[in-house]
Amino acid sequence: MRAPSLVENTFRSMRFRSFRLFVLGSFFEHSGEFMEMTTLSWLMWKETQSEVYLGLLLFCRIIPLAVFPLIGGVVADRVNRKAVLIAALVFAALISASLLALVAVDSLAPGYILAAALGMGLATSFNHPARSSIVPNLVPRDQLMNAISLDTTAVFSSMILGPVMAGQVLAMWGPEPVFAIRVVGVAIAIMWLLMAHIPATPPHARAEAVLRNLVGGIGYLRDNRLVMGLLVLFFVPTVFVGSVNALLPTFADEVLGSGERGLGYLQGAGGAGSVIAMLTLASLRSVRQKGLVLLGAGMAMGLSILAFAASPWLALSLVVQVVTGAVNAAFNTTNMTLTQSLIPDEVRGRVMSLREMTMGLGSPVGSLSVGALAGGIGAPQAVAIYGSLCFLISLGLFLFLTPVRRIQVA
Repeated sequence: MRAPSLVENTFRSMRFRSFRLFVLGSFFEHSGEFMEMTTLSWLMWKETQSEVYLGLLLFCRIIPLAVFPLIGGVVADRVNRKAVLIAALVFAALISASLLALVAVDSLAPGYILAAALGMGLATSFNHPARSSIVPNLVPRDQLMNAISLDTTAVFSSMILGPVMAGQVLAMWGPEPVFAIRVVGVAIAIMWLLMAHIPATPPHARAEAVLRNLVGGIGYLRDNRLVMGLLVLFFVPTVFVGSVNALLPTFADEVLGSGERGLGYLQGAGGAGSVIAMLTLASLRSVRQKGLVLLGAGMAMGLSILAFAASPWLALSLVVQVVTGAVNAAFNTTNMTLTQSLIPDEVRGRVMSLREMTMGLGSPVGSLSVGALAGGIGAPQAVAIYGSLCFLISLGLFLFLTPVRRIQVA
């Protein structure tokens, strides 16, 4: 029997039709989302010239994830997950259409941008728990890391395409086409979701009251310390990588002098690094020492953030962003795979929603605090401090979190 080629092995989960449709929809939807967020951050910077407002924009985009994903997780464990995902996408498209209308009448003030970011965060609070709960049901269990890696590759590929396209479109035609493209991308994603066969949501949660569902998800974490430890670890990249992303417009405009095109390239470079890491993980048959990969990636993240803060040239900054994107993606995918491997399907939505809440707490803390610090001492100095903290905290976790360091999962 012929052994599978490297390409066949890397993309082995794509032979499952429903997973393939799911991933294609994810790519189109996220491409529009990253175009839109790049555009909003640039518009906010040009309107206010304020690092604090940039931090506030990311804060508004993420802070709903500190509260609403737990509700989204309960919904994902009780209701048809495909329907939940489609409803969240329709809500996001309505926000984009509203932004298009405001730009068309020249009324897109900073307050409207912040309100749109809050709405996007609310949509994500229901989108992500449902999405995360669907993926393990589309492929066999032994293909889970490959499937998660490929799904994440689709997201990060859109992180390359979306910001770069946004920079070019903004420079040539302004923001209106960006919001229109976002609406079209959502429509395509919904079309492919409707074509995919997604297994029914397990009935266990519906047998209990909603409040018991909420308590049950938290109780599961209380009784499973290893899963709880993985969720706490997820706090690291959300705080520190998010702090860099919040200030990218400042670096593009004032530090590197590269304008909106440079902003698109910087955000796209992070996506390129993520895709490289994801395809590498997908091509591997098995990575047993997942705990070491997780904690080692955290330390590498801190060093790459330090290097970005010190770079005075766009070309070097792009290379560093590729590295940061790669180690961040390796950290997040390994964390996600370990978490998904350890939890049963009947609580999957709630546990994954608590993971989203970790991001909802971490990113606002990082973006607001780094924005305030950058306003006082400068963006490069603030990011350097955060890179140092990321490395030192990751080193401490590596030395003292022995159970995580010793995790071995085929």
